[in-house]
Amino acid sequence: QTVFYIPFEDDQRQNAEPEPCLPPNLPFDLPNGPEVRWDAYKAAWNKCLNRIQTLVHELYKPIVADVLEKVELAYDDDDSPSLALPHAEIPTIAVTNSSSDAYFLSSVVSQLPMTAHMYPSDCPNITTAMKTLVTGFLSASNPVSTFKSSARTLAAYDINVLVAWYLIQEPDSKPQSLTLLLHDFEEFDPTVVQDVIYICSQHVASLPLILVLSLSSPQSPHSPHSYLHVTYPRSTLKLLRIQSVVAPSGPRILEDIVIKTFVDLSSDSDSESNELHVVPGPAVLEYLAEYATRSNPSVPALLNILQLAHLKHFFTNPLSALVSFMPDVFSTTPTSLKTALRNPASSNFKNLLVERLTADRGDDDVDSDLNSNPSLLIHALHTAYAQLRSRSRSIRLAYFLLQGLHDFLVERGYKGLGTHWERSGTATTPTFTTMASSSSQAAKDIAYARTLLRKLKSEELRAYLDVLIAHLEGLLDADEAYGAYETVDGTRNDDAAYKFKMLNESLAEWMYDYLRTRTTPIDHTPLWDVWYTGSAVFPSETLNPSIRASIVAGLLRPKDFIEPAELNAQKVNNHDSENVDVPLHALPDTSILFHRYLESGKMINTYDWFESFNTVVGVQRREAKAIKEKEKVGRRNKAVGRNVSRRKDKEKERGTAPRKENEHQQLLVQSRFVRALHELDFLGFIKHTKRKPDHVLRTLFEVGD
Repeated sequence: QTVFYIPFEDDQRQNAEPEPCLPPNLPFDLPNGPEVRWDAYKAAWNKCLNRIQTLVHELYKPIVADVLEKVELAYDDDDSPSLALPHAEIPTIAVTNSSSDAYFLSSVVSQLPMTAHMYPSDCPNITTAMKTLVTGFLSASNPVSTFKSSARTLAAYDINVLVAWYLIQEPDSKPQSLTLLLHDFEEFDPTVVQDVIYICSQHVASLPLILVLSLSSPQSPHSPHSYLHVTYPRSTLKLLRIQSVVAPSGPRILEDIVIKTFVDLSSDSDSESNELHVVPGPAVLEYLAEYATRSNPSVPALLNILQLAHLKHFFTNPLSALVSFMPDVFSTTPTSLKTALRNPASSNFKNLLVERLTADRGDDDVDSDLNSNPSLLIHALHTAYAQLRSRSRSIRLAYFLLQGLHDFLVERGYKGLGTHWERSGTATTPTFTTMASSSSQAAKDIAYARTLLRKLKSEELRAYLDVLIAHLEGLLDADEAYGAYETVDGTRNDDAAYKFKMLNESLAEWMYDYLRTRTTPIDHTPLWDVWYTGSAVFPSETLNPSIRASIVAGLLRPKDFIEPAELNAQKVNNHDSENVDVPLHALPDTSILFHRYLESGKMINTYDWFESFNTVVGVQRREAKAIKEKEKVGRRNKAVGRNVSRRKDKEKERGTAPRKENEHQQLLVQSRFVRALHELDFLGFIKHTKRKPDHVLRTLFEVGD
């Protein structure tokens, strides 16, 4: 019987970081294109990740401060309840909407002096739960040492061990409170939690314990319909002094993060080093808004989507390698980029770069100059990046002007530019993507904004100019013109009224022309796809894959998953091989069995299944035998001079050899069939029945092509 032995690996090899999966080689790529694009991806993603994490911590800062204040004042004499209570209460802070966001909990835990963690998997019973509680604080105080119990000491799950440890602490190093954080509180066994709360309540006087409950329920813990009141009895709740904190979550916080990261003009400065290397396009932002609204509006989901967008950008575009050379482009001596462009192996990459830079010119002289002069090519690259950056800022500025006008009109009681401009949920993100892609809706909004500006009254125009002047410069003359419109001694100045009418018309026309020039799509600039994802379809199958379809496709066409990506891509591009099917006997055993599985009825006879499998395996043996016979053709002439007596001895042994060989082959086929059958059983494709032991039931029907 074959036995597989997995050798032991020490901690150093286990902790070693695995080698990254580099991007595949692409047409027109640099000689070291995969390595360069991988480094560019890491730099671009780290900058985006750092900016988002900074914004997240700023959004969570007030709530984190509230939690820390409640922890600090939990055992304050001024805020503590009356000592006349019949039982002691454990200070408890119930944080709702925090289970799905690890960033909020990490911000809280990082600022607490003494914290222990409890997870549902660590508390199957009261003994294990108490041991986790005690050892959690002991290991947090001294991570090097571990608690060991003996016959002369208390048990490891006895809370008196924790009480004794707290009493012997030095006054200078003794923590004021011990915070126990219960992650995913809804998944704990309520009976175990009740016992833990009761035991801890008996030692409140000697052990300043504070419970922090991480709840995913949106309802307040003080509500009679909350999880705490529905699940736990009054006898347990009376032992807790519950305070509620609601963590920010949902699509609204994601909208703020996206706007401040990619749309807000204050997110970048005039320095190129503060710019994001890659900006997501409308397709990514639209998918992000849809996913946050329908599935998971959390910060980790946002990061996963953006990271996948970065990966696809650098894995599919050979020109994205230029992102790695951007610091060199802005320097006075771009040596590394010049060296890469002068390499003869980079000629295809350079030709593609020149073609993209001169696509709108159509001048052969310019092409030859850029090909022969790397310095001129780098200067053109710098100009293209500056043009794209200016176009991006213009679109964002136009968006904020329209958003400001819409908000102003809504405050005045008007409907504004439309319901799609309302800031509800993730409505702002699709609105910005509409402007970035310059669809017909953006042109309609700009024309409608001009109409609304023409209809503004005098007081409304003055109020809007006050808002607009705060953001733009150069409107001082307009403000002075409106001042002439004010009444003098209750009479109206006709000349000022005419100036106001002209001002109203001029402002509407200026806003219309200004927004039209500012909303030119980014993808109209050269080399836009180097720093901008555009309308490229987001790879949603990588974020939320269809596991059933993937398994079925892998069993039906295993060659598409086993062969290298480069070879598979060549086959896809080759139209002559699209209709060529792999013969059944050339597939793995599990795939052969699965094909026969799809051809059977609802109930499958395992013996008939084995016979059909044996038939296919027989074709494999005959083909293998034919290949061996062809290999022996060249060696048969050499065997002519062999001894005749040796041939007669071998002919006598051939009578018993085929019988043993057939028995061995039959056992081998049976073992292969059983192994493939077990694999399908583990995947859940068959179901055993007690009525017929030699039959199994199908669980999969109606498989698409």
